[in-house]
Amino acid sequence: MSSAAGVENQVTIFIDVELVSIVEGEPPDAHTVTFDVIYPGETWCRSMVGVGHAVAARLGRDEYEMVRAARDALLELLAAEVEPVSFQLRLTTDGTTIIARAAPGE
Repeated sequence: MSSAAGVENQVTIFIDVELVSIVEGEPPDAHTVTFDVIYPGETWCRSMVGVGHAVAARLGRDEYEMVRAARDALLELLAAEVEPVSFQLRLTTDGTTIIARAAPGE
């Protein structure tokens, strides 16, 4: 696909998103969910999603549901990336906030 400026739009395709852990979080987070995003060429990037107390309560503090919500928030941001990237995110009832973003070599 080409944009109006004639520059190709690129998307980095990742191979897998693996759950590393879900642990009690430091305030203001109820839990922290950590993922490894695997890219071609033996590249991986670790991302962390802090799940806020109100979101955790809304999900019944069910670990499966918190992991799913955290993964969905991460996938939404990864979809727009053109290079491998790691995120530190916070998931609250107001949405997802990017705390930090980094790419390998930055």
